[in-house]
Amino acid sequence: MLQFLNFADPKGLVLQERFLYACGFASHPNERMLQALVDISKGKIGSNDIKESVVIIMGALVHKLCQKGGCELPTVVEVKKMILEGPDSTQAESDVQMYLLALKNSLLPEAIPLFSKYAESEVGAYCTISLTALQRYDVALITDEVR
Repeated sequence: MLQFLNFADPKGLVLQERFLYACGFASHPNERMLQALVDISKGKIGSNDIKESVVIIMGALVHKLCQKGGCELPTVVEVKKMILEGPDSTQAESDVQMYLLALKNSLLPEAIPLFSKYAESEVGAYCTISLTALQRYDVALITDEVR
């Protein structure tokens, strides 16, 4: 399937989106699926919307794999590092939003301090994403330090 899709070609947008949504909604994703998305993200992507979707869906797969006990798989660790470092690694607002959305999908407890920081941002989108993400976490994870 991946050999058929050319992510460098913006003309294949519809099929690329369908593939990515199928990955995002997969009930039993595996590390190989996440690795395929990592490989896509490192390659040339012809559409910025597709680039954003790839990263955001990687966050969702991290969540699902961690729920199944795969949080320490090498690819999961790589993606966790990438999305946790992402918001502070760029100045582009759209990229910061992309990483925040990926973190929101991942529901990683390690992301709570980042969401707390961005919840106080003057950029409305950062604030909104962060606050809605924090609402998804178990109350027990929201410590006095976070408050």
